[in-house]
Amino acid sequence: MRARPLQIARPLAAAARRPRRIAVLGPARFAVGEPFAGGLEAHTLTLARALRRRGHEVTLFAGPGDSAPPPDFPVTPIIERSLEIDASERSDTSMPVSAVAQLDVGHRRVLEQVTMPGRFDAVHNNTLHELPASHDYGPLGVLHVLHCPPIAEVDAAHRARQVDPRDSHEVVAVSAPLARRWRPVRSRPVWNGVEVEVWSPGDHAAGEGCAWAGRIVSEKAPHVAIDAARLAGRSIDLAGPIQEPVYFEREVRPRLGPDVRYLGHLGSHELVELYATAAVGVVAPCWEEPFGLVAAEMLACGTPVAAFARGVLPDVITSDVGAIAEGDDAAALAAAIEVAAAADRRRCREHAVATLSIDVMVDAYEALYERSRVRSLVAPGAWSGVAG
Repeated sequence: MRARPLQIARPLAAAARRPRRIAVLGPARFAVGEPFAGGLEAHTLTLARALRRRGHEVTLFAGPGDSAPPPDFPVTPIIERSLEIDASERSDTSMPVSAVAQLDVGHRRVLEQVTMPGRFDAVHNNTLHELPASHDYGPLGVLHVLHCPPIAEVDAAHRARQVDPRDSHEVVAVSAPLARRWRPVRSRPVWNGVEVEVWSPGDHAAGEGCAWAGRIVSEKAPHVAIDAARLAGRSIDLAGPIQEPVYFEREVRPRLGPDVRYLGHLGSHELVELYATAAVGVVAPCWEEPFGLVAAEMLACGTPVAAFARGVLPDVITSDVGAIAEGDDAAALAAAIEVAAAADRRRCREHAVATLSIDVMVDAYEALYERSRVRSLVAPGAWSGVAG
């Protein structure tokens, strides 16, 4: 079931537009600068920029202090130094014991700053950590966004907080399928958005090959995208950080050749060119994709998308802007590539602007900041359970 726009009462909508002092809590493990380590880092910086453009005073708390911040946006580090995590321990939903203490200390320090009286009006929690989910923020409007499958500690924190009838926090999942996976945690689906001014066809002319981009990890399955493109008789270019070197060496490198190129870890401007000059963007996850920001970026560049029917992708990629492979193998995806190649590229762009833009997403977020603030004032006496 596709996520629907929030129905906002007029007084609430008007109040949602007032300028705020917003603390954005981002991911701590990687920098929120280009080239991005992953979709969460890219999304968090895009959100912070969009809120600032709307007149809000935004303070961004995110990745390690030894990383270079983006040139246009100061970042207050959650941890001082980058975590040393072996590739075999790296995961979206778990963390090696060696890194837990450093993250706990960093989040506690940041939460003390965020809840200093009079400093902020609203908190936007994009972290994958349990302490921001359980913290007592007093009268602040608080919005938590669920970006990945349930993490045991974060899940438990949300469940414990929501038991209290005075809980005023709002919780969003980036898709309806993800919201269902987090039940009984109560959340509403709000799709991620992309900057359609950045992700744009521009003057690029589409070619005949395919494009794939993302973290080079087994659950994103770029090797299947390669096999599908070859079965469809098309070349394919891949881009992204190699976060599972063993997987890359075993499954991806042997498949490289004249028709399959690995372009490295690219920044957004290079990715725009990659997408806009491709005939089809390919998304081949072997897990239930929570959102798939890359599909939104491709569509905004006017590029139709062929993807597996995983997670939210069948909702995002409608039949007029791409094709969904109902099977789970390269042959099914190859057939979807050929169907997608015939899609109207102008319609792909229109679909992204109307449903996947950052403005659509921020409209919903602003309303939820206000809804949470109003509820916290209606029920004075903030929840004081497990505090960070």
